[in-house]
Amino acid sequence: MMTRLAIRRPVTISVIFIALILFGFISYNRLPIDLLPDITLPVCMIVTPYPGAGPLEVERLVTKPIENGVATVPNLKHIESTSSENVSFITLTFDWGTDLDVAVSDVREKIDIVLSDLPAEAERPFLFKFSTEMVPVVVIGVKGNLSSQRLYDYVEDLKDRLQRLPGVGSVFEIGGFDHEIQVRLNSRLMEAAGIDPQNLIGALKAQNLNFPLGDFKKGRKQYLLRLVGEFDRIEEIGNIVVGRKGDHPILLSEVATVTDTFLPPDGFSRFGGSRAITLLVQKKSKGNTVEIADRVKEALEEIRPPKGIEQQILMDISDYTKESVRGVFSALIKGAILVFLILLFFLRDIRPTLIVSLSMPISIFIAFFLMNSAGLTMNIISIGGLTLAVGMIVDNAIVVLENIFRHRERGEDARTATIEGTREVGSAVVASTITTIAVFLPLVFTTGIANIFFKEMAFTVTVALIASLAVALSLIPMVASRALAGIGAISGRIYQVSKRFFDYIDERYVGFINWALGNKPVVYSFTIILFIISLSLLFTGRVGTEFMPMADSGEISFMVELPRGTRAEISEAVSQRIEKEIIDLVPELKVMRSQTGGGFAWITGGAGDPSIIEFHLRLVSLEKRRRSTKEIEDILRDRLNGLIPGTRITFGTTSPVEAQFIGGRPIVVEIVGENLELTSAFADSVAELMRRIKGCVDIDISRKTGKVEYALKIDHQKAALYGLSAYQIGSQLRSRFEGMVATTYRKEGNEFDVRILARDADYNDLDKIKGINIQSPMGPVPLINLVTLKKELGPVDIERKDRSRVVKVSCNLSGRTLGSVLGELERGLARIPMPPGVEYRITGSAEQMGESFRDLRTILIIAVILVYLVMAAQFESLGDPFVIILSVPLAVIGALWMLFFTNTTFNIESFLGIIMLSGIVVNNAIVYVTYTKILRERGMGLTEAVVESGRTRLRPILMTAFTTIFGLIPMAIGYGAGAEMRYPLARAVIGGLLVATFLTLIFIPTFYHTFHRREA
Repeated sequence: MMTRLAIRRPVTISVIFIALILFGFISYNRLPIDLLPDITLPVCMIVTPYPGAGPLEVERLVTKPIENGVATVPNLKHIESTSSENVSFITLTFDWGTDLDVAVSDVREKIDIVLSDLPAEAERPFLFKFSTEMVPVVVIGVKGNLSSQRLYDYVEDLKDRLQRLPGVGSVFEIGGFDHEIQVRLNSRLMEAAGIDPQNLIGALKAQNLNFPLGDFKKGRKQYLLRLVGEFDRIEEIGNIVVGRKGDHPILLSEVATVTDTFLPPDGFSRFGGSRAITLLVQKKSKGNTVEIADRVKEALEEIRPPKGIEQQILMDISDYTKESVRGVFSALIKGAILVFLILLFFLRDIRPTLIVSLSMPISIFIAFFLMNSAGLTMNIISIGGLTLAVGMIVDNAIVVLENIFRHRERGEDARTATIEGTREVGSAVVASTITTIAVFLPLVFTTGIANIFFKEMAFTVTVALIASLAVALSLIPMVASRALAGIGAISGRIYQVSKRFFDYIDERYVGFINWALGNKPVVYSFTIILFIISLSLLFTGRVGTEFMPMADSGEISFMVELPRGTRAEISEAVSQRIEKEIIDLVPELKVMRSQTGGGFAWITGGAGDPSIIEFHLRLVSLEKRRRSTKEIEDILRDRLNGLIPGTRITFGTTSPVEAQFIGGRPIVVEIVGENLELTSAFADSVAELMRRIKGCVDIDISRKTGKVEYALKIDHQKAALYGLSAYQIGSQLRSRFEGMVATTYRKEGNEFDVRILARDADYNDLDKIKGINIQSPMGPVPLINLVTLKKELGPVDIERKDRSRVVKVSCNLSGRTLGSVLGELERGLARIPMPPGVEYRITGSAEQMGESFRDLRTILIIAVILVYLVMAAQFESLGDPFVIILSVPLAVIGALWMLFFTNTTFNIESFLGIIMLSGIVVNNAIVYVTYTKILRERGMGLTEAVVESGRTRLRPILMTAFTTIFGLIPMAIGYGAGAEMRYPLARAVIGGLLVATFLTLIFIPTFYHTFHRREA
């Protein structure tokens, strides 16, 4: 029907496809460019700052109440928390498919309920969702030798201007100054005046406010009255009355010093060999990464920093994004060129080659149009789907045009040959397209990372193949009926020479079929043995397994751990020493930055733990260096570990967002138990086991040696004698050390905290601390009379999972695959005695790999069943589809051997390649079996039909197979940025299709003959 309409209405059909190409071209220019699809993980985090509190207090007073409050939120899968000094982090992981906006709303309601149970000094918890938008698009470094005020003003102005740019979501600052008003108490004068810090805080709050008074009427008008008491100048703060001595009022300035100050960060941020402020620029959801990064760079060029300030882009993810997308497009274009050359080789004439090639640009532009309509982006996944499809796009057109050729060679006129030729193979190409598309349908039933990464690929492949089917059944016949006017057009000298070559191939193939039909046991035995040997490559570890191939992004991250409690000045000296070593070892270095921190410092915007230094190295592009990122990382690991005594270096650190994608480090053993001694001892045993396993590097135990602290144990009976509670004592002490925010000072639209705290010189040793006088209803009381001072080793971080304490032992891998190390580790863990009340589980990328492989196995099974059902409906038979489906195991043979010979691991990319093969390799068998049935219906005998069908369909089968194979060769070779993420899938498909094609040409005719012999 479609073919007849196209031949009868050529102008209409041409206009339709021209319009679709136009829409596709417009959509191509509008599609946002990104590295990966827009992904919102089913994860949110609750961050609750509790200034001045230790990990134990944070766990007991903040983390546990919030955990208990949110535990009943629907669809909650895991609760993980880290209680650190000054802050609590709680990560909530929900089931895949959960509406995160609804879940976050439920979490907020639960938090509101438990707010009253949290300490008054704890700040209000804030929530955020994990997504790819959290990864900074651009990282900017700013440094200079100006005053703190000028540098602060410039950075704040720069942040404001960047945040106003279209597409920019937020700008975080690391290593910057905090602007606040400090009221430094003179303890001696305060005690002499009998003033309690709490009374002083109350006085500041009471004086610094504006008070609405109501309104009054005068004449015909009504006026609003308000009392203005907020401070206009900092000098006014020092002039408030905070007490009296007789009739003499005591001003704040008499017992304290008020200063407008910029607090230096507790840690540091560095680049270019000196201290700096780092700005992390994040994009809004659905934003175009490349456009946003370009806007930021243009803004930086327009914003001229004052003399003495230097600013530099330290990281620009758009560079790698553009290189990766450019690499995928390059593979797409090169693949299309190779497909064209293969078509020319088989068709031996430029005109039919051009006709078939029409399906490539038309199908791709239609795909662009539908991608834009569906709100997708151009990323390595979606464009990778088009690269994967470029060879398959022409398959339908090949089969249709080749059959039209045969009818023309019989002497039929152009119109008849076109209609009859298309009609004969129409059902076959429809069935082939549906079987290929059907393998993607099971993705709907999967969850997790496999669904995220392959959903857009499935979409682009599907729409491209559907478009190619429409082109093959309408445009190709229409053009062929006019462009191929006579046999002479395809009967030139080159055609005749090549015809003799292909006739020779046909005859040799007929000989192979006849031999196979006479030696069926040999054919079957060889195929079965080869299949078993192929599977052994995977199960014996000769083909390694891993979760995801890691791309050479040119980025190296590692963390340097110093003894807990190390001051920032010492950490910075260590950083400088390591920086010099890196410069000598890595001539490929482009940019290096470092900062104090830890996994969550970038979220809170603080400097992080001064005893932890994070390094981020950016290398020159891949084509400008000989060494891979992994090779440079191994050299740095060997040279830096042990360089500075007392330091510990761990490579491959991941941000919380990246950890949610890939499961964190490759192998993580989570040890659960409330007894700290037992779990720590078992963790040491696991770490020792990892050290004995070859390939395990950067072994880390999450529970660190504690930080020294001084515990003040209250004698409650003595405190009661003076009318004091623990809260009253703690509040007075806290106001001296951590300080307490009494009120807010507003100036020119900005707000600054007014903080009460003691002078550093007042309490810089233990004797002075012991001598602190606590104000009580009975007068001043020395602190030492109320407490016992004890030196202790407190925990650094307390980790919990699902409301139980957990310690994690993790490692990176070097020189071995995840699957081989995991098997050895599991055997070793089984031999370690398990303490009572302790249990363990293996997580990290290993857990993600197991879950994803289980999902993909399910997809493969469902895909094979769907392919079979589609063919059963097409053939109206259960027998012929069974013959055809046997080509799937033949594809597995080729895929595994290709992975083995190219030293490529079996991962979710190569697994997807095998799933796709289940829908691709059956196409050749469908074409063969369909034509065999046609010949038998025409009265030909079984053996004769089997042989003749093989001879007739040999060339279209080889053409469709080789166009797909050669279309994927640029992708399989793996040139350019991000190639490691693409070539496992391409190599699996090429190997599977190559072997399956040749085995199918022998095995399927043989088995078809056996299956239908009784009928004959």
